[in-house]
Amino acid sequence: MKNFGLKRLYFIKPRFDRAEAVKYSTHGKNVLAAAKTTTLKQLRKKSGVFIGTTAIRATSRLNVLREAISAEQMARIVHDGDGKDFCIMLGRESSGLNNEALAMCDLVVIVDTKTLTQRQSTRPLTSQRACNTAL
Repeated sequence: MKNFGLKRLYFIKPRFDRAEAVKYSTHGKNVLAAAKTTTLKQLRKKSGVFIGTTAIRATSRLNVLREAISAEQMARIVHDGDGKDFCIMLGRESSGLNNEALAMCDLVVIVDTKTLTQRQSTRPLTSQRACNTAL
């Protein structure tokens, strides 16, 4: 996160041991230390453009909450944002974002969590790797 110039980290209903997370944060200890816990509604009010991420593609045209743009399209929007405040929301590794959270978003971006080659395992990306892909 810090490698891409992102400075603020917010948690919604966190379920982790912060002291344990610091051990693995390497150069991002200051970002983790400054992270705040908030609600989804409060975070939405603070954000200019609210972007949700999903790995699940829409299986029906009626599921408009899962109609998503690509990570490359999102990168262009953020790049051309002219100083707008963007918030990229990542869900839990196990369940991702639910439709209620996605409904609050201005944009939904699909983060393809399948591996690129057949030689690699088909395990999902971690949140860090997904964010790196999106940015």
